[in-house]
Amino acid sequence: MLAGVVFSLVTIGFGGPGWFVILLTFFGIGSLSTKFRYEEKADRGVAEANEGARGLGNVLGNAGIALAAVVGFAAVGAGEFPIDPNLFRLAFAGSLATATGDTLSSEIGGLFDTPRLVTTGERVPPGTDGAVTWQGELAGLVGAALVGVLAVLLLGVTRSPAAVVALVTLGGFAGMTADSLLGATVEGDRLENETVNLLATLAGALASVLVAFVV
Repeated sequence: MLAGVVFSLVTIGFGGPGWFVILLTFFGIGSLSTKFRYEEKADRGVAEANEGARGLGNVLGNAGIALAAVVGFAAVGAGEFPIDPNLFRLAFAGSLATATGDTLSSEIGGLFDTPRLVTTGERVPPGTDGAVTWQGELAGLVGAALVGVLAVLLLGVTRSPAAVVALVTLGGFAGMTADSLLGATVEGDRLENETVNLLATLAGALASVLVAFVV
């Protein structure tokens, strides 16, 4: 809770109310989706520990890249770097689209019995790192697109609304996919879940920014 308050204050101070609303949306969706049919997920062995309460590591893993984007945006606004501020807006939205989409994908997908490993397509038990379901992927895409719509309404990116939604949703999907690939290959043995989340949100931020250069 304290980490969330600090992140929120930094986001409001360096970005503004619109940035804060998007961050708050991620926290809210994450909390609600975790609590959704929690007892059933606990019986299946796929529920978040500590009755869904997330700690500092989880907050940093999911929102650390977004925080860096806010600070970068403020530095550009202060004239520290000659960089297009839209790139930091897109990085912020792309990272949180990843975090929102991945959380929904995990929490909704964990309720279904047909997950497949993203690397091989092999059927595996629910809760296996790197496993996905089409229901979870669909929920994740909806969450990423929601962040894209909020980015249009609240961040002031100077592109067409359709382009912003597409860029942010694409970033969210790319980040979700990176999370699943890392989960299937290195999570547990070499990387902890929080580190995987951080790398996935970085991938989502970079995807949104890099695609913006070519479209």
